[in-house]
Amino acid sequence: MRNGQLKPAYNVQISTNNQYIASCSIHQQTTETTTLIEHVSNHIQQTGTKLANITADAGYGSEQNYQWLESKRIKAYVKHNQFDRQQNKNIASKKPYSPENLVYDEQQDQFICPMGKPMVNTGSYTRVTKAGYVQEYTRYEVESCKWCRLRQVCHGQKGNRVIEVNHNL
Repeated sequence: MRNGQLKPAYNVQISTNNQYIASCSIHQQTTETTTLIEHVSNHIQQTGTKLANITADAGYGSEQNYQWLESKRIKAYVKHNQFDRQQNKNIASKKPYSPENLVYDEQQDQFICPMGKPMVNTGSYTRVTKAGYVQEYTRYEVESCKWCRLRQVCHGQKGNRVIEVNHNL
């Protein structure tokens, strides 16, 4: 909905082979991650061919898509959505307190906050995506950020700093 009006929205997907359009499909999902499985399934059904591999940009990168492609024995050349960020060291250095820059202590199963305090495992839970895919997360929390002098630059959360780690990735 935009400006109080309901607008039609379509997501067009196109498969190519040797630079020729092999199939296309139209979806009402707003993100490409939720269109890949249906589009590839339709492509296989329409063309009657089994795909050996697929190449797609990071917009299609999701654990659900990777597992589905693997189950169909389709070799995936699909970047995950954090690939470019991990490759670009400048972005990491601009955000030194981001979760991917925290030190993880595997023996203690805890992260270390920028002030050296442990962020302990407070439990695991599952989340189901709109597409019905089940994801497993573990939550880590620091004991107290109340008097921390880095609090304002470290995180913008109301209470203590909390991070959630997706184990499916």
